[in-house]
Amino acid sequence: MNATERNLYLQRIGYEGETSVSLRCLEALMELHLRSVPFENLESYEEGRVPSLEINDIYRKIVVRKRGGYCFELNKLFYELLKSIGFQVIPLSVRILWNKEKRPPMLHRAILVTLADGIYYCDVGYGGPGPKYPVKLENGIHEEKDGSF
Repeated sequence: MNATERNLYLQRIGYEGETSVSLRCLEALMELHLRSVPFENLESYEEGRVPSLEINDIYRKIVVRKRGGYCFELNKLFYELLKSIGFQVIPLSVRILWNKEKRPPMLHRAILVTLADGIYYCDVGYGGPGPKYPVKLENGIHEEKDGSF
């Protein structure tokens, strides 16, 4: 993602100010993305098409056309944004265990972000009752206004 694309993405989610490789910036980016870009799977279910996972197509859909997307689109685009800012990021395959009796396959994408104080789980593409802020990977419960994780 080049600087122009990054700036248009930041405008799309309403981010103002300087970006930095910091927890404060990461929290703000994640919160604004979740508030501004909806989870949607209309392309596959209502339009009968398989969504492209090419970054240019995802960018056009979400930033230019102001649509939403599903986990593989949303988290890939957010990953590219974070990487362009300078965050150390790793794409992640995830298994959703919520409300499942059997161990399901890994059918979800998320992001790990390494900061000076530790590693954080970030997910802007769940579309359900997941954490709305980065979750530091450490023992214990991550508390937020809307839930515990």
